[in-house]
Amino acid sequence: SSGINAEWPLRPGESLRNRHLQHDESAKCAEDAINEAKRLQQFKDDANELLLWIKEQGDSLSEESLRDPSTYPVLLKQHEALRAELDNAEPQLEKLKVEGEDIKKDHDDPMVDSTLEELQNAWNDINKLLEEKDDALKNSEKSERAKQKLQDIDVLVADLGNELNSPESGNDTTSAKHMAKKYEILADEIDGLEMICEEVPMVESGVMDPVQAQRDEIKSRFNALIEPLEKKKEKSTDCDSALIPLL
Repeated sequence: SSGINAEWPLRPGESLRNRHLQHDESAKCAEDAINEAKRLQQFKDDANELLLWIKEQGDSLSEESLRDPSTYPVLLKQHEALRAELDNAEPQLEKLKVEGEDIKKDHDDPMVDSTLEELQNAWNDINKLLEEKDDALKNSEKSERAKQKLQDIDVLVADLGNELNSPESGNDTTSAKHMAKKYEILADEIDGLEMICEEVPMVESGVMDPVQAQRDEIKSRFNALIEPLEKKKEKSTDCDSALIPLL
């Protein structure tokens, strides 16, 4: 106190008590300004940290490739994990929004508004991108599942076609019935393709869907088996009839 009074002598009418009060008030204002500056800096640091994390997740999502079907299960799990992380980060975003609005009451700093806007836009963008990537991944998975099913049935149709067109097979009633049974089982599989292919997302208007095109081709080749199957049935019946007089 003596140092203060010696450096700044009392003015006429000024008491030592008032001098001390003014000094304390000035010190408090300075302390408040420092605390507010620290608070503002902490807000900036926390906001930048969240923005950086959101950007990193967005970059990772953007770099995803759906070319390799074997990666689909891993990518789905990664999407689920990111969704959980976003859910956990949302309270932090809301806290920053509340903090920013509170800071604006005492600070007319345009940086606060721009930071809050940038945060909200980044949050909306990452959630939209995740939803789009998730939909694309699930659709690709459906398409791949349909393609695999079509390939499996394609092999069965080809095998049955080879049997029906072979002169060494289906020459008796038993083997002909066996082929007919295979045909009935395949007919059920072909019918099931309709439901599988309906799950596959529609392609751009005017563009032939490769899954639908493959399905139609398999159905066409399957239907073409009716004629050789009927011939095998007739031939096996004729062979059995020719054997009756010999018995």
